[in-house]
Amino acid sequence: MKATQLLKKHHDAVKKLFADFLDTTDRAPKKREELCEKIATELEIHAQIEEEIFYPAMQEFRSSRRPRISSRRRTRSTTR
Repeated sequence: MKATQLLKKHHDAVKKLFADFLDTTDRAPKKREELCEKIATELEIHAQIEEEIFYPAMQEFRSSRRPRISSRRRTRSTTR
């Protein structure tokens, strides 16, 4: 699974947990506490995916693209 797919999956999971939380009332403190714990866990996982997988991959991608972009610009400016 790609990092972007994994992040999207976690976005969806957290959105659902928040929706479930909003569907509860003050009469369900245990359920709310359980949902808060699940939300916190999912957010920790999400942050870990971003920090350990997604951001390094994006940095690597950006680094690999820079030489191509600058060489294209040089080629265009020298051909004009």
